[in-house]
Amino acid sequence: MSHPSGPSRRYRIAFTLVELLVVIGIIALLIGILLPVLSTARAQSRQAKCLTNLRQFGQIDQMYQTEYKGWHLWGYYGWTQASGGWNPSTPPTPDADGPRRWWYQNDLILSTLGSVNPASYRYPMAAGCPDAPLPEQRADKNGTTLHNSYSMNYTSFPGMNASIAPKYFNCWKNSQVRAASEKIHFCDGVSEGVSVGNSANNSSLRYYDPYYGERHEPPDKGSTVAYRHKKGANVLFYDGHCEWKRDDQLWVDPAKPATIVNLRQWQPKAQ
Repeated sequence: MSHPSGPSRRYRIAFTLVELLVVIGIIALLIGILLPVLSTARAQSRQAKCLTNLRQFGQIDQMYQTEYKGWHLWGYYGWTQASGGWNPSTPPTPDADGPRRWWYQNDLILSTLGSVNPASYRYPMAAGCPDAPLPEQRADKNGTTLHNSYSMNYTSFPGMNASIAPKYFNCWKNSQVRAASEKIHFCDGVSEGVSVGNSANNSSLRYYDPYYGERHEPPDKGSTVAYRHKKGANVLFYDGHCEWKRDDQLWVDPAKPATIVNLRQWQPKAQ
């Protein structure tokens, strides 16, 4: 069978404009679906890192109790003058530790977390909550301050213990904490402590609406629970376990009687 003579035909394979638009539309749709998923996954990873940090605080507290006969980490510690009141100067005798120090300046925390500069009590960024902007903004070559990420629960603190006067410390003994698995020890925060009450100006509620997490303007943003994670906060309980809790499971609003039930978890001695 003979074939027609003449030059062979060549065909170009190409997408039409409509086909290109369809492909671009599909890619854009996939990106639109994947980006929120990836963002959620990253947020969950940061929240998990924060929970790991708090669990480490719980382990440090367990070590402290073992070493100091059942006392939990102190909220603050130092020495006072005979006339009373905390003295910011150096102590009069070598055996009296001073001046006043906060929980994040505890020697066991310093050694365990690896303070970059023990003199300034600054830590590597890894020691703080990954979703806390204040520590990063205030960081310097010596690290970052730990208490811009986490706060100790100071609610109903027992007061200065004078058993080793002139040194004083303010903390709970494990036998004093009722229902330890239900009582908050540390939480996401912006200063060294939070004190929650049933007044309108308490640490659990302040800046709740419309803000979550840190507030960068006046009024004072100290002593505040930071709702950094999905409009909630990570919490360490006195028994050492951690969990995430929604904002409405933490804040106490006197204008909303249903929230008063949340107050008990902030009060270590409450039944």
